[in-house]
Amino acid sequence: VAFGGYCWLDYGRAELADSYRNRSHYGDEVAPSEFCEARAPSPPRTDELQPAPSPALQPALQVNRQYVAEVVSGGLNGLLMMIATVLGGIGADLSGRSIFAMGSASLAAYSLSAGFGTFLIESVREEFSVAQLAEERSEVQQVPEEEMKEMICHYRKRGISKDDAQTVASVLSRYETFWVEHMMSEELGVPLPRGAEAPIISGLATSASLLFFGALPLLGVASSVALSRWRGPQWYRPQFSTSVSLALSAGVLLLLGVLLSRAAGSRAPCINGLLMLINGCAASLLSFWLSQVLTALS
Repeated sequence: VAFGGYCWLDYGRAELADSYRNRSHYGDEVAPSEFCEARAPSPPRTDELQPAPSPALQPALQVNRQYVAEVVSGGLNGLLMMIATVLGGIGADLSGRSIFAMGSASLAAYSLSAGFGTFLIESVREEFSVAQLAEERSEVQQVPEEEMKEMICHYRKRGISKDDAQTVASVLSRYETFWVEHMMSEELGVPLPRGAEAPIISGLATSASLLFFGALPLLGVASSVALSRWRGPQWYRPQFSTSVSLALSAGVLLLLGVLLSRAAGSRAPCINGLLMLINGCAASLLSFWLSQVLTALS
């Protein structure tokens, strides 16, 4: 599945950056005039504010597939939590049924709480972005000169001369939508709203990814429990459960590391995959060791 997710991204961020810079420097595919015409609006009028040609214009290095961060984060958290649960239960010498029941209940509860937490966080961010965008637009419409002065001052702090800062502000302020969004990102540092449905999708993506990937380590226990019910209790083998859980989890951790690298733009996917695997091994060993120590002390 993680391999499918890797292919799901049309371009990783690193490939997207290379492609964009090649086109920006007028590669063979696009002539200079065509490249600029495809991105430049018609000449502005000087008598009134103009709307931006495309308010939803996608940034050049934004990966086409959204919610990749939620999928990777949810999958990683669910996977590591369930590895620790399974190995902790085995280390504490719990029965296979007890480990499966405890792991399934924990996974369902954690999936629900993590999804809702993501939804709540994104809702607050979205609400703040919408409020700031509306307030900034209101100020541009009511006190445009004051907003221009603010941006001129901001430009000068960034090292632009006074004359150039006035020129830039004068030109950009003719396009109300672009001007407002530009001030949101450049002056306030607030990301633009993603839409009312974005928090819901983010929460669902986190919850579903955590539930799916977190279920993988339980497959080893589930197979042993099924064999014990079918062929008798003597067929329950903790070693078999541990081996299956670790093998599945190790493979998925590697692929999640590669997927994360592709989405974030890293050029070292194998190294990141190995780091993800090392993290999983450390968590597994810690869980198993602590469960044995605490069981011996109790």
